[in-house]
Amino acid sequence: YGDWSSDVCSSDLRRVAVIHNGIDVAAFRFYERGAGLAFLGRIESGKGPDLAVQVARQLDLPLTLAGPIVDNELFEKTIRPHLGEQIRYIGVVNHEQKNKLLGEAAVALLPFRGAEGFGLVSIEAMASGTPVVALANGALPEVVEPGVTGYLTHSESELAALTRMAMKLERERIRERVASRFDMSVVAESYRKLYRQIVVEA
Repeated sequence: YGDWSSDVCSSDLRRVAVIHNGIDVAAFRFYERGAGLAFLGRIESGKGPDLAVQVARQLDLPLTLAGPIVDNELFEKTIRPHLGEQIRYIGVVNHEQKNKLLGEAAVALLPFRGAEGFGLVSIEAMASGTPVVALANGALPEVVEPGVTGYLTHSESELAALTRMAMKLERERIRERVASRFDMSVVAESYRKLYRQIVVEA
């Protein structure tokens, strides 16, 4: 976002724009269909990997988790006991592996408990064509469009039902929406317009 005033000494600053982060959508391969669930994030309570495991078990769907283990106790207590044919942990991934992980999933399950500053993983999943199901915390309500690119909820108990619903969303439409809202070219144009506005009002 940009906060700007013609009088830099004034405490009466006003917000003139909110500009989201962007990605190079073309750098993500589009997957026409997916199967199972994917979780990508730090393995710690705030990111909710344990919730992803619960949803996978509730729906009897395969789940692949990726990301660095930050909370070893959480991993040992809530994830390792369930690892096997249905639930896999693949560690830290590079860009190619991340795109494959997210793109091959039917749903990216991102039940982050904390207030996400943005939620970059969510738009990376959507760039692959994969819908996102997440808790409505932080900036995610600004990123995920319910019924279009995924679903949001304030209740952990609703995650499983929303995951089923998300599997029915149109993956091509998801890719189109993320490109129109978060591609680097769109973000760059937003900055250009903001800078022009600042110059005009200076």
